[in-house]
Amino acid sequence: MQKTLRIIDAADPRLRLPSALVQFPASLKVRVLARRLAMTLSSTRLDSAGGFTPVALSAVQCGVPLRLFVYKGSRGMRTIVNAEVLAASSAKAVDEEMCVSLPSLVARVERPASVQVRYVDEKGALKAKTMTGFSARLFQHEIDHHDGILITDRASAVRPARSRLAPTR
Repeated sequence: MQKTLRIIDAADPRLRLPSALVQFPASLKVRVLARRLAMTLSSTRLDSAGGFTPVALSAVQCGVPLRLFVYKGSRGMRTIVNAEVLAASSAKAVDEEMCVSLPSLVARVERPASVQVRYVDEKGALKAKTMTGFSARLFQHEIDHHDGILITDRASAVRPARSRLAPTR
């Protein structure tokens, strides 16, 4: 039986290191890692944030410096490998983000409203898509993890998870 992984917090210096590209064909070790990440994500709930259930988890957040993350999509759990932003819109969107590696914080983060991304999916197919809204934010957040960047690095404001920020003007 596979076990869930331990999620590391922001104090761990491994979160600040860039993650390596996954080599293809993906090894059994990488495929098992993706399954364990999915199990870990499915079983994680942040009580410090009022019962927040995270929607994505990067390998580096479990101490494995590979450019791989899983997320809960509309069609179930998805695995994304070697994601990169090819282009970003000049239009920006500001929203609050949370992170399982910073479970007691909520950050207000400005990001491009849409991004063109390229990645390899769970079937090994190379994909290129334009993402908008929540999907664009999710991909940018996880790619930031792969580059050693946390939401607090991009935040215009940070608050404890159980309090509220003043509205943006």
